[in-house]
This record gives sequence, structure tokens and C-alpha cells, in this order.
Amino acid sequence: MEKLSNWLQVRYGDRKRVFSDPGSPIKDEYEPVFDKRGVWHLEKSGERNIFDEIQTHADSCDINIIMARYRNGETDVLTRVQGVYADVTQIPTDYAGVMNMKLQAEKLFYGLSAEVREKYGNSVEQFMSALGTKEGLEDIGFKFEAAAAESPKEEGAVNES
Repeated sequence: MEKLSNWLQVRYGDRKRVFSDPGSPIKDEYEPVFDKRGVWHLEKSGERNIFDEIQTHADSCDINIIMARYRNGETDVLTRVQGVYADVTQIPTDYAGVMNMKLQAEKLFYGLSAEVREKYGNSVEQFMSALGTKEGLEDIGFKFEAAAAESPKEEGAVNES
């Protein structure tokens, strides 16, 4: 341990620690309102103690409490929520991102043939809702392998040809 301590001292010298103020747990809440000219702006609507709100969930996250509940016979405490694994890096995180994604979908839709657009009533929304179906994916060019035409014949079956 002493060697590590000496190495750190040589490597980083006598640097002073930097204090980072975490700020106040009390946060202002705002709500949108319209002024007389019809322009949006935000007005303070109250305050919220974020630290106290987080602490209300402490028991549901404490592994000791969860395991005690399990030992006492509450077996579903460990399987209440199934985990979800997904790549969500492309999901927009703000309104502008959502609108840009919608514009990309409209560009894709208007690049399709008139027959395909007519199939969806010339509605981008109907087209976007169909993208989760096989038919919708085929309309934008995805190809699906045809299933095997015949199932394998059973052994010992007599050929009647």
C-alpha cells in the first residue's frame, strides 16, 4: 500500500482537492403560461425537495430489505419487473429530435411510389403505424424468405405416385 501511496505522490504531486458544491436539494418547479400577446413563458409554480423524494424509494432499493422479504416467503419480490434490454441510443431525447425523426419519416414516405402512398390513404401517420408489420416493411423494400413449401415426409410413408 505504501508503494501505491508513494507512486500517487510522485505522479500527481501535492495537488489540492477540488470541492464541488452539489447544490440545494430544493428545486423550483415551473409551468408554461401564455401572456396577453399569446406568447409562452414559464412561471414558477412551486418548489420540490428532490432529495426527500429520492429517499422515499430507499426501502424499495435496499438489497437487505429485498432479501428479507424473499426469505419471509415473498418470492415474487425478485421477479416483479422483467428487465428490458434495448439499444435506445437513437431515440430522441427532446422535442426537436422527435420532430426531426418525423421529418425523416415523411421524406421516406414521399419518396415511395404513388401506388404505395395511395395504399395508406396518402397519410404519413398510417404509413408509420404500418412499419411494424411485415406488409409495411415489404413496402419500403425489405425482402422476406419464403417458408419451405413442403414439410419433410415422414419415414416409412408410402409414395402413391
